[in-house]
Amino acid sequence: MPRAKRLVLVSWLLSVVVFTTHAAAETANSALSARHRLLLVAARDLASSLSENVWPGWAVDMEVLLVADEWEVLLGGSRLPAGFEDLAPDPNLGVLARRSRVFPTGLLATMPLFGPPATIVVGGPEATERGSSAWLQVLLHEHFHQWQMRDSQYYEATAALDLADGDTTGRWMLEYPFPYDAPAPGRAFNGLARELAALLRRPAEDDLAMEAGEFWARFRALEDTLAPRDARYLHFQLWQEGVARFVELRVAEEAAAHWRPPQAVAALPDFEDFGVLACAAWENLLAELETLDLAADRRISFYALGAGIALLLDRTEPQWKSRYEAPRFALAPAAPAD
Repeated sequence: MPRAKRLVLVSWLLSVVVFTTHAAAETANSALSARHRLLLVAARDLASSLSENVWPGWAVDMEVLLVADEWEVLLGGSRLPAGFEDLAPDPNLGVLARRSRVFPTGLLATMPLFGPPATIVVGGPEATERGSSAWLQVLLHEHFHQWQMRDSQYYEATAALDLADGDTTGRWMLEYPFPYDAPAPGRAFNGLARELAALLRRPAEDDLAMEAGEFWARFRALEDTLAPRDARYLHFQLWQEGVARFVELRVAEEAAAHWRPPQAVAALPDFEDFGVLACAAWENLLAELETLDLAADRRISFYALGAGIALLLDRTEPQWKSRYEAPRFALAPAAPAD
C-alpha cells in the first residue's frame, strides 16, 4: 500500500477510536450525573478510609445499582448481567453498565439481585429524601449489609432459621408475620426499649455491668413471650438491621473525626457536617427508643432496639464484634448475665 494511503487509513482508524471512546464516555455521562458520580466516588473513599475503624475486618467490594430517572447504572462489580450494556470504564468507579430503569427511584436496599455477592440498589439523594451527607451515611449502612451477606455461610444460616415458608425472593425478611399486635410481647418490647434508652443516657464513665445484667434478664423474659420461630426472627432482625443502624451512627462519628470530604462534595448545597449528623443520629435513636411502639412501628422497631443493644455492648463488652458471626443471629452478651 502506498505510504500516502497508509497515512490516510491510520488517520481514519484513529478518528474512529477517538469518536468511539468519546461516544462511550458521553453515554456514561448521560446515564450517571456529575453529582451522582461525585457522591459515589466519595462513598468509596469514605468506606476505604473508615471501615476498619468502625468495624474490624469490614472489607468487601461496593457494588451499587444507582437508580436514576431514566437509567439504572451498575458500578463497582466485574459482571455484566443480562439486559445491561457496557459503558466506558470510570477511573474511580471502575466498570460501568446500564439498563433502562426497572426499580422505583426511592428504593434503598441490599440484595443478591444478580446472585451473590449482594448489590446495593439505591436512588439518588433527592429520590431517597436525604441530603448528600446523610445519603453517604446510609449508603455505608447498606455497604455493611454487603459485608454481612458476603459469603455462602450467611445464606446457609438464614435458610437454617426456617422462616421463609417457601419464599425464595427474600421477601420473608420484610413480611414475616411477627406478632406485632400481641399485648405481651408489645409490653415487654416497649419497656425494654425505654430501659435501654435510660442506660445509654448514663454518663460514659458509669459502670453499667449490673444494670446490663438486669436488662438481659428482661430481654430473656421478652423471648419467653414469643414462639420459637418468632424469637428467631427477632434475633435475626436485631443482628442484621439493628447492627447496620449502629454502624451508620459510628460512620458519622468517624467521618466527623477523621474524614475530610473532597472540596467539591463539601461545596454541595445540601452537604452537612458529619459532626452534626452524628449528634442528630444519637438523639434520634434515643428518642425512638423512648417512644417506641411495637404495634405501630412494626419491623422498623428492630432497627432502633438492635442499634441500642449494640451501643450497650460497646460499653459493657468492647470486644463483642469479634464474636458477631459466631454464631450468627445472636446479639447477646458472651455469657448470660443474671
